[in-house]
Amino acid sequence: MSEPIICPNCSNKIEISEAMSAQLATTIRRELETKFAEKARKLSVEREKLAELGEQLKASQEEIEQQIKNAVEKQHKEIAVKARIEAEQALAIEIADRNQELQETRENLKLARDHELELRKK
Repeated sequence: MSEPIICPNCSNKIEISEAMSAQLATTIRRELETKFAEKARKLSVEREKLAELGEQLKASQEEIEQQIKNAVEKQHKEIAVKARIEAEQALAIEIADRNQELQETRENLKLARDHELELRKK
């Protein structure tokens, strides 16, 4: 029993025997299995590369997050220092104003005492 095959070039039917058909099927199967194995190997390599890239991406993301955290902490410290300096300056101005007021009050008190003494002497 033979099965005809069609020539891809001339479209003629060619009769082949079962032995040749089996041989041809085995050869084609081996070629397909080889191609499949190669594609599976390439796919495995690609998966490994993707996994490695995923790890690199994760590491980069963690590094960026750490840099952001460090920058935020630094900025927070700078803001705290600036606020402390501004508070100290405001307090120094307040103390200076109070000292000035105290000095003026002392001078006014001395003037009032001197004036009272003059009045008592008359």
